[in-house]
Amino acid sequence: LRSGRLPVLISSVGVGITFQVLLDPFNGIVNKVISSITGGDGPGWLTDPNLALYSVVGIDVWKGIGLATLIYIAGIAAIPNEYFEAARVDGATSWQMFRNIILPLSFPATST
Repeated sequence: LRSGRLPVLISSVGVGITFQVLLDPFNGIVNKVISSITGGDGPGWLTDPNLALYSVVGIDVWKGIGLATLIYIAGIAAIPNEYFEAARVDGATSWQMFRNIILPLSFPATST
């Protein structure tokens, strides 16, 4: 294992352990909240074959959304204000600025 990948592995292990505790079918916080609201038992998020894949996909999306958001915010913040000022002078709406300035100029963040 290369040392450059160790932080990614550690965060994945941490997320895995955290959600294993949260989604435990008997003592997990999520199922305790569900049972206190509905009065019934919560599902086996990681043990039910019909739910396990969706649970893992949801957890993985949750884990990656922070970095993706940070990259998009940095990409959008790097767009020069002159583009927006020129669009305002030309009478562009917010939607037109988004479609014609932000989307095309944030492509490097998308490709990252």
